Amino acid sequence: LDAGGPTHPSSIADMDSHSLSALTDLGFTDEQAAVALQMSSGNVHRAVNFLLENAQATEQVGAPPARPPPSATTERAEGDRALQEALAASRREAAGESKRRAEARQAELAAASA
Repeated sequence: LDAGGPTHPSSIADMDSHSLSALTDLGFTDEQAAVALQMSSGNVHRAVNFLLENAQATEQVGAPPARPPPSATTERAEGDRALQEALAASRREAAGESKRRAEARQAELAAASA
């Protein structure tokens, strides 16, 4: 072993559990995370890049493709729900405004004919 060079973890047990957790929290399996960390000399950022750039190859390592973290899905659903609520409120306001204009127009016509 070269004392100055990077070390390559030889098994999942030898790897930093924080690095593995960081990758599995992103939706990758333990096996995918281990391969990526081995390929990147234990560097989490390079491991993520490896997994994303080689998604097809990493899927064959034993798992479903990476999925977005639950928080991203939840935020998107909340944003969609807020948008739908705002749209519904805008439609109600527009309908109310149209009704007020129609009533005002009828009152003007009634006053003009009287």
